Amino acid sequence: MVGSRFEEAAIPLELLRDLAAMEVMITEVAKWCYLKDHPNRKRTPKGFTDGISLKLSGVGEGSAVPHLSLVIEEPKLFPSQAQVYFEMARDHFTGAINAAEYDEPISHHIPDMYLAYFDRIGRGLRDGEAIEFAPQEAERKARLTKAIRRKLVLASSQIDELTEEVTLRGRIPEADQDKMTF
Repeated sequence: MVGSRFEEAAIPLELLRDLAAMEVMITEVAKWCYLKDHPNRKRTPKGFTDGISLKLSGVGEGSAVPHLSLVIEEPKLFPSQAQVYFEMARDHFTGAINAAEYDEPISHHIPDMYLAYFDRIGRGLRDGEAIEFAPQEAERKARLTKAIRRKLVLASSQIDELTEEVTLRGRIPEADQDKMTF
């Protein structure tokens, strides 16, 4: 995570919601990858995602560098096969972010129906901040900023509006407790 709020190798708790939403999205994209490779199936096998999760395993030095790990707790059904699809989902996720940043077709990476998840990922980012995703084999980092998030969300035909966090400030010059007014 890059920006002034992350310089002390700390992540504001409000941004952990974004990481949780990312786990949900990657799980859904992993299922999509499986179904794309198995067109004769309508659903993923029972237990496909059981015991598989993303976990925050640490925060690295420098800017806040969350280390996320794909954890397979109890291999049930096709554990290595499910892991392959989760890794494919990660690559599709970072590919979509890269495509948005470099004005390439986003739909080559993630279908339209999954782009709506980006409305919940990166929502807490401020101007000048980014979340960088850099798998070891990636030739370029995928940088999710407010502007890239906006592109991704608005690229979905299922989204009519974008959710953004704002700060409202005001002043109350007078309050009357007896009349319950201000």
